[in-house]
Amino acid sequence: VVPTAPAPDTSALSAEQRDALAALSTDPTHVDHIVRVTGRPLSEVRLALLELQLSGAVREGPSGSFRRVVRLFEPP
Repeated sequence: VVPTAPAPDTSALSAEQRDALAALSTDPTHVDHIVRVTGRPLSEVRLALLELQLSGAVREGPSGSFRRVVRLFEPP
């Protein structure tokens, strides 16, 4: 059995950040798909993704793709 990380606390995130994060998995997801899933304008999604990147929750990959960052252990 592989231990999994607890669900991240999203209470401090904005609604836009929560929606963008919910649309992501650990597999690369194109920004256009995130826009379709969230129903939010591209500008809101891009800003939310940038903020999530700065917090370390999301990584940007090639060609406009994004993925969640998995942390097995939270720092104390």
